Amino acid sequence: IIDDLLDLARLQAGRLEMRRVALSALDVVKAAVAEQQSAALHKGVNLALEVSPRAPETVVADPERLALVFGNLISNAIRHTPAAGRVIVRVREAGAHARFEVQDSGEGIAKEYQRDIFSKFFRIPGAAGGSAGLGLSIAKEIVEAHGGDIGVASQPGQGSTFYFTLPLAKLTDPTEVSS
Repeated sequence: IIDDLLDLARLQAGRLEMRRVALSALDVVKAAVAEQQSAALHKGVNLALEVSPRAPETVVADPERLALVFGNLISNAIRHTPAAGRVIVRVREAGAHARFEVQDSGEGIAKEYQRDIFSKFFRIPGAAGGSAGLGLSIAKEIVEAHGGDIGVASQPGQGSTFYFTLPLAKLTDPTEVSS
């Protein structure tokens, strides 16, 4: 929790160093899904990857910070999805940005809490324990520090879709891509 608080304070103050490089959007998503696959299997949740035919090739991001965002969103989705449920990770192009989505078949989030879930220490009343309420706040700060947006679409009883965008890379040399 202390490390999360320190990272959040640095992000909010603009003092957390970002190592932005051009990354393969598909490789980033594949790695994020692979990282969480054992947790999904352990809970009995089907974790899948769906790639749009219009999937972007490269994004500009700090690979470690991006891994934190995916780790938080996917692990939350698994935690809030019942056994035999499904979590789908998607990537597609959205104008000058890549749009990443993590959709779950969990309990969903009531409308009155959706604007607050990205706030520091916020936890939905009555939600299962196991969280300090920092993960989504940190994810929001990381995404915004990259020039992207983050949000959620959800209805109680119908699951949630968390999404974020990152700027596409404008490469002049195809060897600039890192995976």
